[in-house]
Amino acid sequence: MRPATRSKGLLVRINRTNLAAEVSPGVSVTAALARRDVLRMRLGVYRGLLTAVAPGIDRYSRSEIRIVHTIDVREVQATADRLSKAARELDTRLQAVNWPTDLMA
Repeated sequence: MRPATRSKGLLVRINRTNLAAEVSPGVSVTAALARRDVLRMRLGVYRGLLTAVAPGIDRYSRSEIRIVHTIDVREVQATADRLSKAARELDTRLQAVNWPTDLMA
């Protein structure tokens, strides 16, 4: 059997298994993986925003222009923290389901 054919067959088995296995009642591993990906993407946006508003310009005197943030940095950080926690918890549940689940034929 060619390597590409074996890989395709393995991917089909993994996807079939992920659809059948549940992280919680009514939530398949496939749905949970999609949710985790969305959480990580949203987290990336918030982290990028926090990086962009991080202080990077030093003022030498009081007469220089002062940077004033137009967003609530604490609120953005709190949202990023909540997203990070949710992604970690979901990842932990996915790992807990993954270990005892056998790959379907």
